[in-house]
Amino acid sequence: MGDIRPLTSLRGIAAAMVAWGHFHLEFPAPHRITLFVDLFFILSGFVIMLAYKDRMKSPIDYVRFLGLRLGRIYPVHLVTLAAAVLAIGYVNAMRGRDLFYWRDTLDSLWRNLTLTQAWPGVENYSWNMPAWSISVEWAAYLAFPLFLFLSRRLGAAFILLVIAGYAGFWHLRDGASSFGTGWQWGLHRCLLGFALGVWLYSVRPQAGRVAGFLYGDGVVFASMVAVAAVWLVPLPDWYVIAPMALLILSLSGNKGVAARVMGLPVLHGLGLISYSLYMVHYPVYKLWQQYHRMAFPDGMSDMQMLAMGGLCAVLVLIASTVCWYLVEEPCRKASKVMLRPRDKAAGSVDLPVKNAA
Repeated sequence: MGDIRPLTSLRGIAAAMVAWGHFHLEFPAPHRITLFVDLFFILSGFVIMLAYKDRMKSPIDYVRFLGLRLGRIYPVHLVTLAAAVLAIGYVNAMRGRDLFYWRDTLDSLWRNLTLTQAWPGVENYSWNMPAWSISVEWAAYLAFPLFLFLSRRLGAAFILLVIAGYAGFWHLRDGASSFGTGWQWGLHRCLLGFALGVWLYSVRPQAGRVAGFLYGDGVVFASMVAVAAVWLVPLPDWYVIAPMALLILSLSGNKGVAARVMGLPVLHGLGLISYSLYMVHYPVYKLWQQYHRMAFPDGMSDMQMLAMGGLCAVLVLIASTVCWYLVEEPCRKASKVMLRPRDKAAGSVDLPVKNAA
């Protein structure tokens, strides 16, 4: 199984929603739209299982896995971190501040470089803010062999540990209705979502009546409605996890209308550049904030908001496409060539699993 087009498209939509959420002060977005980051975590566990469950047989395989994941995430992270430093430095200079201001310190820059800025004891937004989720994703990659072992040993019962983990997280939050600020609880959210994705793939039915029901358009539609209900009602953040998991599972095997719609080239293309979009949009936003401050000191009219919102979307899409074409895709391919197993050195390289976050 290679690229699951509907899941690639779903990842693109989720990245666009998170980016919109970060622009919410200037362009109103649905409440708590950045909860789509939890969909990333679940989807990541699902597709990492898809790509690596049969390729993790020795310590060397684990080292190769980590190298491939770094080749996938780190070049874009490094480029966008540099862009964020330049953008934030410019904004701070325009506002009469020092380069290292508030959370954007020299120490936090080092934490960003080592992908530890959202780990316990550090936990901070800094520089390219969305990269906090990449920091905790890296922790999930480090823990993947443990999740793989537990899913194989416990089978379907692995979900009991995941549920217990969410219950413990809820207790740590003192029963609050929200997950809290991402960087404060990001590691909890990521590891639990990632583990849920691992379990989802491990119990994914291949055929039969259960598969026919789960992969039907009706389940896809119902799960989409349930996810949307969290924003429309609004319901507590916790309610979004189960329908997100069901949406991922149902789309992974859907062959009906949902698959045809989610497989449209425009949505699939958005999915291919989704990681670059997720990482690029924040430096663009910081520059937009400064421009907005100078050009619209009294706020924007509805028409101005519509026009500028469209312009910002176009700029983010262009920057994301350039980043994907010049940085993300070449580095991903290079890492696969450099780290391919010796017995494949003279043969073909494994087909890429483009869903992998």
